[in-house]
Amino acid sequence: KGYTSYGLLSFIIRDSSDIDHELNYNISNWKAEEWHHITATWNTTTGNIKLYIDRELKANSTETFDITSLPTNLYIGTNYQSKYQADAVIDNFQILSNDNYTVASYYNQTDNTASNIGKPHHRYVQVRALLETNNSNVTPTLHSITIKAENQSTQILNQPPTEPTIQTPTNNTVTDNFNPTLTWNASTDQDNDSTYYGVELATLSTFNNPTSWQAIDNHTQPTKDATTELLEHFDDKVSIRKQGAQAPNTNITEGRYGTGLLIKDGSLSYQTAGLIGQEGSIELWIKPATEYNQNNLHYI
Repeated sequence: KGYTSYGLLSFIIRDSSDIDHELNYNISNWKAEEWHHITATWNTTTGNIKLYIDRELKANSTETFDITSLPTNLYIGTNYQSKYQADAVIDNFQILSNDNYTVASYYNQTDNTASNIGKPHHRYVQVRALLETNNSNVTPTLHSITIKAENQSTQILNQPPTEPTIQTPTNNTVTDNFNPTLTWNASTDQDNDSTYYGVELATLSTFNNPTSWQAIDNHTQPTKDATTELLEHFDDKVSIRKQGAQAPNTNITEGRYGTGLLIKDGSLSYQTAGLIGQEGSIELWIKPATEYNQNNLHYI
């Protein structure tokens, strides 16, 4: 299905009767080189189709439709006719088995890059993990944080999340490890419950002067969890093909986290038999490579 205008982000489901169910959102105000988080959900029982951009619901509809159980394709950056490719980079794509956005992986940040504290020797460093969720039935968890202290011993004071217990290093102790990993007794977040993971570094016990803030999106976890049908980090073309994808005329490039996939003049499609059910969601990061006034179309 084609468009006569540029600057749209679209989510289209083609049902068992070859009828397109489509959501569109105008993103002509997006700037080049800015990353955005996209979540699209569907549920054939309720008929709900929803499109979230940067955690906010931007488009939705309620329709009657059914998704075929036969092998099908999922196209990213283009439509099924390979028209109107997006001039954009994508990263961290996943397919989830449910449409409950409260258990989808959200994202929030102040500064995604932890900075150098830059304090003299013999100062201590505190680490505080802030975990939030809007689902009262779950408890978000964080399994590790890694910080680096060079050429000196650093006293690390750990304020772990409310529920888990800090394991290593011991709280209020001096470590000579130049690259210590802070580990709690909780395992990784198996249900994608967390709204966000926050890590804060400070040099005062009150945390009134945070020297660094890092938000960690749990969407970037290295492996699939209980609700994830497919997770793609776009490490290289070989890993993409192993996931059953075709990505002609695309290039591996710098992504949101590590590497991503540039889909300008190309396309990305997955054989989704067994991955796409009667309800589910897809998530990914996308960054326009050009401005709207340069005639680029963003298409999912």
